[in-house]
Amino acid sequence: MLVGAWRDANSAPVPLRAASNLKVLYKFGLSGYLPIGDLIFANGLIYGTAAGGGTKGNGIVFDLTPAGVFNILYAFNGAPDGSGPTTGVTLVDGDIYGTTAYGGHVGNGPKGGCGSLYEIAASGGESVLSRFGCAPQLEYPAGKLLEYDGLLYGTTAQGGSARAGTIFSATKLGKTKIVHDFAGPDGGAPEAGLVELDGTMYGTTSGGGTNRDGTIFAYSPSGGETVLHNFDGADGQFPRSAMIAVDGTLYGTTYYGGAHGKGVVFSITPAGAYTVLYNFAGRPDGDNPQGRLTPYGGALYGTTVAGGIDDKGTIFKIGGGVETILHSFGTDGIGPAGGMVAVNGALYGTTSGGGPIGGGTIFRFPL
Repeated sequence: MLVGAWRDANSAPVPLRAASNLKVLYKFGLSGYLPIGDLIFANGLIYGTAAGGGTKGNGIVFDLTPAGVFNILYAFNGAPDGSGPTTGVTLVDGDIYGTTAYGGHVGNGPKGGCGSLYEIAASGGESVLSRFGCAPQLEYPAGKLLEYDGLLYGTTAQGGSARAGTIFSATKLGKTKIVHDFAGPDGGAPEAGLVELDGTMYGTTSGGGTNRDGTIFAYSPSGGETVLHNFDGADGQFPRSAMIAVDGTLYGTTYYGGAHGKGVVFSITPAGAYTVLYNFAGRPDGDNPQGRLTPYGGALYGTTVAGGIDDKGTIFKIGGGVETILHSFGTDGIGPAGGMVAVNGALYGTTSGGGPIGGGTIFRFPL
């Protein structure tokens, strides 16, 4: 187990940090806004996306040095190449791969299509690898891409034969294939990306399942999809974040549900043994965790979109048997929705809104 014993929100006070060392590194505005995808760290840079803004208002891909130097790598144009990059990016051999939720100039979806798959080459320049059609095809990609065994794997929140979402694979040249159609009983609307552990991919659906509260599933190219857990509300509801794998165990969050209806942190083994590790209570300890968890130094770190002192979101730590609020957002940002990264002893993350300009922020929080 990653962090030893656990304590529920009702069993002990939640300690608050009197003063926070959070620093805003970048303030989003017209150059980009609504950064809600998970950040990654590679080649000495932090990479992310903003769903809106840029020269045509359709979102951007950016990088950032740990010191805070911000650079726009690409601004999307809408229907031709995509709109709304909500999921973050994946780096493979120095090239950047990602998806947009809309655009692509296929079908009649918002802004000219139902999404695109793109590449930004290490040598420069963006290429559209695939333009998604609308149902019953791939529709509205929702999770960050996973590179596995030479292919890219992702999820779409809609599309497929039952309109309940899909798992798809794609070659690096853009040839896509639906490898699983969600049907409802096995889950629906997968909003998060996949994680690989020992040759099997794991993910969540934000709906569907036995109780219509979402599922945790396993998928392998040889064995297909298997439901490992059906959420029932009391143990979590509507997961939106990608899970992480640490020491052979998977960890994740649900946006709602749990003992107080405000979301939970959970663990699950590949065999399906599920445990609620923490129940959020709203104020002051957080409400609606959405971004991917970050492991660091034997603890788990994450954010909540709401809750905290001003109900604008929090940074939290779970370790040593307790949950600790490290920061409550206010004038420095609202609604941190994407996963953070740990770099050189500090957490880097984004807020989806707020900040001095209102379009969100990139922040650094030293540990």
